[in-house]
Amino acid sequence: MEAKDKTSSDVGLKKKIGFSRGMSIVVGSMIGSGIFLSPTGILRYCGGSVGLSLVVWVVCGILCLLAALCLTELGLAFPASGGINTYLLECYGSGAAFLHAWSYCLVVLPGKGAALGIALGEYIVTPFYDGCEPPSTIIKCVAVVVVLIIAMLNCFSVRTAARLLVVFTAAKVIVLVIISVSGYVYLGVDSSVAEANFNNAFDLSNPVYGTVNKIGAKEISLALYQGLWPYAGFANINVITEEIKKPRRNLPRAITCGVCVVIIVYLFVNCAYFSVLTPSEILQSRSVASSLADRTITSWAWIAPLGVAVSVAGTINSSFLSNGRMMFAAARRGYLPEILSMVQVDYSTPAVAIGLLAILDIILLFPSNFDALVQGTQFMEWLFIGMSALGLILTRFTRKDVDRPYKVPLVVPAIVVLMSAYLVVAPLVLNPDPFVLYASCFTIGGLFFYFPLVYFDLKVPGVHHVTAWLQQLINVAPEKKQI
Repeated sequence: MEAKDKTSSDVGLKKKIGFSRGMSIVVGSMIGSGIFLSPTGILRYCGGSVGLSLVVWVVCGILCLLAALCLTELGLAFPASGGINTYLLECYGSGAAFLHAWSYCLVVLPGKGAALGIALGEYIVTPFYDGCEPPSTIIKCVAVVVVLIIAMLNCFSVRTAARLLVVFTAAKVIVLVIISVSGYVYLGVDSSVAEANFNNAFDLSNPVYGTVNKIGAKEISLALYQGLWPYAGFANINVITEEIKKPRRNLPRAITCGVCVVIIVYLFVNCAYFSVLTPSEILQSRSVASSLADRTITSWAWIAPLGVAVSVAGTINSSFLSNGRMMFAAARRGYLPEILSMVQVDYSTPAVAIGLLAILDIILLFPSNFDALVQGTQFMEWLFIGMSALGLILTRFTRKDVDRPYKVPLVVPAIVVLMSAYLVVAPLVLNPDPFVLYASCFTIGGLFFYFPLVYFDLKVPGVHHVTAWLQQLINVAPEKKQI
C-alpha cells in the first residue's frame, strides 16, 4: 500500500529540464521565419542605415529578454497554466483575461497566420516572375491554398503534423547555415560591398532615391515592430516553468543565455546579408535570402527560396499545432463559444478551433499586407505584455503574501511598461494603420460580450441547439480527457 501511495503521489509533471535543455527550448522557440522576413522592413524604417538596423536587432532582443524575465517572475508566482492569460486574471480579474483571450484568439493569432501566409506566397511565387513584381492576388491565392492544406493536415493527423515539424526545423537550420556561410565565403571573392556597408554603417542618405532620411518616433516604432516579430517566441517560454530543475536559478539563466544566443545568431545572419548586398539591393528585393543566394551560390540559388518557403510553412504548421489548442483552451474557460472546446471524434483533434483559425487567417489575408499585419499583431501582443509587467509591479504591493521564488528588480518591469506604452501609443498617434485601429476597436468591443455572457452569465436563446447541430455536422464531442 505504501508503494502504491508513493506511485500515485509521483504522478504529474517531472522536473527533468536542466539549464542546457531549457536554453535549447528558448532558442528553438524563438528562431523561426522572422530572420528571413524582417531584415528588409527593419532596414527600410531605419532609413537604409546598416548600423541602425543592427542596433534595432539588438535593442529588440534586449527588450524581449527583459519582458521574458518579468513573465518568469509571474509564472513562478502564479504557476497555474495559461501564461499571460493567467497573469492578467490574477492581476486584474476576469475582464482583462477575457479581453486577452478574445483579441489574442480572434485577431493576433489569425493576423500572424495571415502574415506568414503572405510571406510564404511571395517566396513561392517570386521565382516564377523573374525581373518583375508578382501580382498580389496570385500571392494571396497561393497563401490560401497552403493555409488550407496545413490546416486540414492538423485536423486529420496530429502525429503527421508533429513529424513534419522535424523536417521544417531541419530546413530552417540548413538554410540559415547556407546563407551565412556563403555570405562570408563571398568576402574572399569581393569585399567591396561589405567595406562600403560597414564603413558607412550609420549613413542615413537614402540608398535608393539619393535623399537624406529623417528618423523620427514613427519610423523607430515601425522598425521596432519589425524587429520584435522574429523574437516573438520568447512569450511562450513560461510554459516550461513547472518542469525546470531549480527554476529560481536555472530558468532566468536559460532565458538570458538563450536570448543572447538568438541575438548573436540574428546579427550573424544579418551581417552575412550586408557582406554581399547593398542597402539598395536589400530594399528593392522581395526575398533577401534569394538575392544573396543568387550572388553567392548561383546555380544552386534555388535552395534558398525553397528552404525559406519550407521554413515559413513549418512556422504556419507549428502555429496551427499550438495556437489551435490555445483557442480550444480559451473556449474551455468559457471565453469563446462551447463548440470550439470540442474534439473531433474520429481524429481526436480540436478540429473546430483549427478550422476557425484557418478561416480567420484567410479573411485577414486579402485586405492586409505583411507590414500592416506585423504592426497590428505586435501592437496587441505588447499591449498585454505591458499590462502583465504593470501587474507585476502592482502585485508587489497589493499581494505581498504571494510566494515569489524569483524576483526581478523593479526597474526591469518599469522599462517594459514604458516601452510597451510607446509601442502601443506611437502607432495610434503617429501611424494609425487600419489594421491597428481594427484590432483596437475589436478588443474594446469584446466588453459588449464579456459583461452579458461571462460576467452576468446570461444564456443566448437557441445557442444550445446550434451547438448540438454543429456537433452532429462536424462529428465533434466534449473532451473526456485533455489532448
